[in-house]
Amino acid sequence: MATHQSEDSKDPWKYTIVVSKFVINCIEVAISKSFGVLIPVMINILSTNTKTIGLACSMPSAWMNIACPAVAYVLKTGVLTPRMIALIGAFLSSAFLIAAGFTTSIPELGLCLSLTGVGLSMGYFSSKVMLNEYFKRSYVLMAAVANLGSATGAFIAPFVIERSLEAYGYIGAMLILSAFSLHAIPASATLKKPRDRPSKPAMKDDNDDETTGSEEKLARVEDDECISKEEPKSSTGCLTNLKEWLKNCILIKEPLFTMALPCLFFTSVCLNAWVLFLVPRAEWHGIPSSKAVFVSTAGGTGGIVGRVFFIALLYFGANPIVLSCVFFMLSAVTFLADPFITTFPVMCVVSFIQGWSVFSGNLALPGYLKYSVSDENFTMAAGIYGLVSGLGGISGGFLGGLIKDATQSFTTVFVGIGFGFCFLEVNALLFLLALRRKQKKRANDL
Repeated sequence: MATHQSEDSKDPWKYTIVVSKFVINCIEVAISKSFGVLIPVMINILSTNTKTIGLACSMPSAWMNIACPAVAYVLKTGVLTPRMIALIGAFLSSAFLIAAGFTTSIPELGLCLSLTGVGLSMGYFSSKVMLNEYFKRSYVLMAAVANLGSATGAFIAPFVIERSLEAYGYIGAMLILSAFSLHAIPASATLKKPRDRPSKPAMKDDNDDETTGSEEKLARVEDDECISKEEPKSSTGCLTNLKEWLKNCILIKEPLFTMALPCLFFTSVCLNAWVLFLVPRAEWHGIPSSKAVFVSTAGGTGGIVGRVFFIALLYFGANPIVLSCVFFMLSAVTFLADPFITTFPVMCVVSFIQGWSVFSGNLALPGYLKYSVSDENFTMAAGIYGLVSGLGGISGGFLGGLIKDATQSFTTVFVGIGFGFCFLEVNALLFLLALRRKQKKRANDL
């Protein structure tokens, strides 16, 4: 489908990298889904409103993505290895998640959860880059397998945290959530580069100095008169620099990637809003919290089943972009039907379907990244991908809470998510058409 002709690594350690990515994904979603259980308690403890707490609780997921360009830059410079970056991040995220449980104000909570997200970003992004290093050809399939960790976290964490909240209170539940995060330490320790890939030299070649020196020498000789290559800076020079920057800008070099960015943004908006407000919505309908948590568990179960089904389809050669179109449409229908979903059994069934479709649609996003950029631009594109997803995460939590406070209705929030998926459907179809056109043009050129 794409032009990436590199083969997968033969190093057997590649399967350990998949497990590590699985664990890190599990931790990230476990934290996000757990806040869905904790939000009603946090509103009372911190004396705040849904809008503000929704924004604060979206910080870990948001900053995990927003910090990706910075992590990408550090990886590209070779200052730290992926393993070292991930280990620092694992300690950082766990420490500040522990601190978040003892905060008494929204600014303190927001700061701690933001730094938790920065720590998560170091492991999340490093493991993503390592996965691409080991699986050049089958990256989309292996990313889908590793993303089963997200559905596993969504399935297990809300139930555990809800029981912990009853047994140990808010602080105890936050400490147990921090224990989830500590599992990122052994996962990070496994990240190392494949043995059968040539290591990229961090230092310049010895000939670079000679080349640089020769460029600084006289450019040409005319009539025995030396004319220096250097010229005073002028507006023409600034224009040339701007043109050069635009020429090398990844958003211009990779137009398909630019076209995919709205899809990445709104998928994150819809996913984060659904994850945060699924349990509070059930409680808003009068369902006790001890039962409402099972609505979230049903969503996590649907996510696991849907992802296994999605991986099977990918294995047999299905197009992930086409699959995303199907799942975006299914998600739109279930969310737009929210006014008719008011009883506990129906909520559980619909949550299962939504978990299947929302998580499966999210699983297709690595395909948008892989098929829209070349291998040499993958690291920086993945960083921008994370940034856009993070901004979407913040927007999802904040806008969901804002709509709830303005309308006093979670139904309006979920119908809004449905319209978001309608936009995603249109964006995905346009991306698919552009991708097919590009592939057809490349085939004709050959």
